[in-house]
Amino acid sequence: MDSAFAVPLTLKKFHTRLYYLVTTKRTALDQIQINEYKRLLKDARCTSISTNLKIMFENVIEVLANSKIFLTVSREVLNSFVIEILPTLKDKLALHLANFILYKISYRKTYFDQVVASTYLYLYRLNIKEKKWKEGLQKLICIPFESEQIQFSMDLKMEIFIRIVHYYLEENNPILAEFYVMKAARIQFLINNENLGNWFKVYYARVLDHRCMFIDAAREYYEVFCINELDALVRLTLLKAAFICTVLSPSNYKRFKMLKQFYDEDMRYKILKMLPDPILKKLCLGHLIQPDDIEPIRELLMPYHKEIITDNCLSLLTEALVEHNIFAVSKLYKCIKMKYLVYLWKIDQYKIEKIARKMISEKRIKGLIDHIDGFIYFKCSQNVENSISTFNIKFESVRCHENAIIQIMFTNSQM
Repeated sequence: MDSAFAVPLTLKKFHTRLYYLVTTKRTALDQIQINEYKRLLKDARCTSISTNLKIMFENVIEVLANSKIFLTVSREVLNSFVIEILPTLKDKLALHLANFILYKISYRKTYFDQVVASTYLYLYRLNIKEKKWKEGLQKLICIPFESEQIQFSMDLKMEIFIRIVHYYLEENNPILAEFYVMKAARIQFLINNENLGNWFKVYYARVLDHRCMFIDAAREYYEVFCINELDALVRLTLLKAAFICTVLSPSNYKRFKMLKQFYDEDMRYKILKMLPDPILKKLCLGHLIQPDDIEPIRELLMPYHKEIITDNCLSLLTEALVEHNIFAVSKLYKCIKMKYLVYLWKIDQYKIEKIARKMISEKRIKGLIDHIDGFIYFKCSQNVENSISTFNIKFESVRCHENAIIQIMFTNSQM
């Protein structure tokens, strides 16, 4: 039989062989049918007439998409065609055939999930080759990852998820980006490529950043920054992102502790390339920030940071720095008149009060607000209270011992 079907094929010989497969070989074992179809497709590929090639492949695809062909046969042959033959064709013909496959199996799509996945992955690579980045990434989103038929490696899945997350972040859609980063998180310990694992952490941090979970994002950025094997420029970008997220995070002891890390000699030298030393010192050591200090910090922000407006109708940075000042004052003074902060920041007193109330309710500072006189009164921190309590206990113990000694001395003197 093989010798009779010499290559290259004419259109007439091709139809004869295809008819033979559909009628005579239909009852053969699945693996025999699969091998015969694959051989027919490879022989058809050898034809030099593009018109005939298109007709031949379309005919085979129509036959394989037919419900009369066993699924085990049609799935295997179509998937092999997409992976092995489509990349060898001219781009225009390959694009047509890829879309033709998706069209022909559309009414039985759920039965061909692996074929659909392989086809969309090929279309993505074809679009990237033509520098159609957005169209290519939209093809990746169409891949049915939840299907049990999908046999992609974990490394390939992770790469696809990361690219989809990147696409949604560029489209300013952090909700869908988070959806795919969570998919990636489920397989992060199953991948072999360490570099992919590092990029997953970076994009996980970016999603947290876009979702305004700044302190968590800062930790993730900083963790990847600590990997010395990364490129120096990448590490510097990660350090900058970690620093900015820490600055924008709600003011509390965790934020203060992280900012102090950035004032270490090695990191301080890197950040000084981006920010003047006096401003860096104020941020990292918890000193009061002046309105004039805002502009150099604002220049470090990403565009999406600048677009966000808080519930108080303030920019993210302005509210973060007002919180920073309230937190800094709470460590030094027992109270502060809100008018001073109003004068300093040119912000309505109601907004200052609302920010302070939020910090107190979230237990980031201990204090109370005097609405009548316009004061914020601060209480001692837990550490200070513990220290005072410990001192009082020890002092009371010493007094007890002193009284006991005096009593013994008095008793002895009476004897």
